[in-house]
Amino acid sequence: MAIDRRVVLNLTNAQFMYRPNFSARADKYNPNGGKRYFNVKIPEEMVEPLIEEGWNVKATNPQDDQAVEHYLKVNVNFHGYRPPKVWVKSGANGEPVLLDEDTIGQMDTFEIADMELNITPWITDKYDVMPCYLKSAFVTIVDDEAPAGFFNTDDDNEEAPF
Repeated sequence: MAIDRRVVLNLTNAQFMYRPNFSARADKYNPNGGKRYFNVKIPEEMVEPLIEEGWNVKATNPQDDQAVEHYLKVNVNFHGYRPPKVWVKSGANGEPVLLDEDTIGQMDTFEIADMELNITPWITDKYDVMPCYLKSAFVTIVDDEAPAGFFNTDDDNEEAPF
C-alpha cells in the first residue's frame, strides 16, 4: 500500500529516541554538521500499520533482556516553503513561544514533560526509503521552580542579582 502524500502522522506523548540534533551540530551521523534531525519512538501498536503504509520505521538492536523499540528519523528543515512550527511552553500556565531557525537549537537542551508531533512524509522516487519531516510540534518543558524568596522583588533593592 502506498502512502498518501497529504497524510500527517500525529504522535501524542512523543518521546525522543537517542539525542536530538536540532542545532545541526556535527556528530557521528552528521559529520559535517548542518542537518537538523531527531529520532522519535513509535508505539508498538502503530509499527505494523506504518510499515505497511511505507514509513521507514527502524528497530533498535536490543542487548540482553531489553525489548526491541521502533522509531522514525525525522528531519527538521527551515529552508523549504513550509518551515516547521515548533511551539514551546513552560509548565501549565506558561505562554507558548514559537521557535525559529535561530532558536530551535534550544530543543537539544530542554527537559521535556510532554510533546505532540505532526510529521509528514516526502514521497519521491529519488530514494529507496521515504524521508519524513517535522510539520509542527507542541512541547511543554519541565519547570525548574526557584524556592520562594530566591529572587528578591523589592523595588528598593537596586542591586542586580547577576
